Amino acid sequence: MDLQTKRRYKTWKRWKIGSLIAIFLLLVVVAAMHFLNRRGTNHEGDRVVIGAVSKNFPDPAIAFLSSAVGGNFPVFLAPYAEEWEEILFPQYAEVLNERGNWLEVSIDGRNWWVDTAFVPSLDEITEVFLAMGDHTSFYFHNIETGFRYGFNSDRPYVGASVGKVFYAHFLYAQDELGIITLTEQERLWVEYTLRMSLDEFSHNLTEHFGVVAYNDWLGEQGIYTLQTPHRHFGQPTNLTASEAATLMYNIYHYFLTETANAVEFRENMVNNQTPFIVSDHYEVASKTGWIFVWELVHDVAIVEAPSPYILVILTENSRLGGTGDHLHYFEQFSALFEAFNRTWFVME
Repeated sequence: MDLQTKRRYKTWKRWKIGSLIAIFLLLVVVAAMHFLNRRGTNHEGDRVVIGAVSKNFPDPAIAFLSSAVGGNFPVFLAPYAEEWEEILFPQYAEVLNERGNWLEVSIDGRNWWVDTAFVPSLDEITEVFLAMGDHTSFYFHNIETGFRYGFNSDRPYVGASVGKVFYAHFLYAQDELGIITLTEQERLWVEYTLRMSLDEFSHNLTEHFGVVAYNDWLGEQGIYTLQTPHRHFGQPTNLTASEAATLMYNIYHYFLTETANAVEFRENMVNNQTPFIVSDHYEVASKTGWIFVWELVHDVAIVEAPSPYILVILTENSRLGGTGDHLHYFEQFSALFEAFNRTWFVME
């Protein structure tokens, strides 16, 4: 075999080996995608991570299975199960059968059916809000499990004073980074803005620190509806329930840092002097906003239940704004969501 032929043979051999490797890697990727995409759950071979389980097939009132990004597996407890000891927390279980969204799994020698598509129902709460008309929105987010549910949640509202809490978060964060330094006087302005919603002090803050960097900061969080064109948190500042919930989620995680600013921020929100979202059992960190002559009544809150949740309620409704009945309605709303959260997410 001459030199040129040897070179051609080596080149062909390299190409053949490379092709085989490429085909092998492609098969690995396809197999991985198959297992990752099956029913949206996390699999390990023929095992699947499960949460709460049901005793009968198919009884979706008692079953729930879910998975979440990053290996956090939320469990929606089964409040109607007769035997609480049968509620099984996330673990790998052998999959025996599959029927649509249902899986038959084996745990401790016993077989169970679980419904991978089941979610808790908010129909009762939604009906209450439907009765209020189109100009009412809410967003519920159980932080522990990641469960979210919104009603009319992308409808924009005039934000009234709710935006003040997000501006306060911006200021505290900027101070943490050393970009600004909040003086004692400015911290008092923030306190009066959050606790009493006094416009004079929020205007002082926006006049001093501006809104350009604030709008950029909102954009970094994917928030655009809320951005304000000038230094006032009233008429031109639009707000949606879904974006407000995203920002409240960020505030919750800021609280967890437990820095001096985070502690001060939370204390100011917990001491809101005009709360609409309330609880007789848990502390609530909230910021309200209202313009009664426009029939606007809003509240955004972190309810510090054993399984904490975010609740945003925005309204432009003649049955609430300007009638004096808004406190009654918000108490009703608060109790409905608290009961829902306790039923599904709190083991007591």
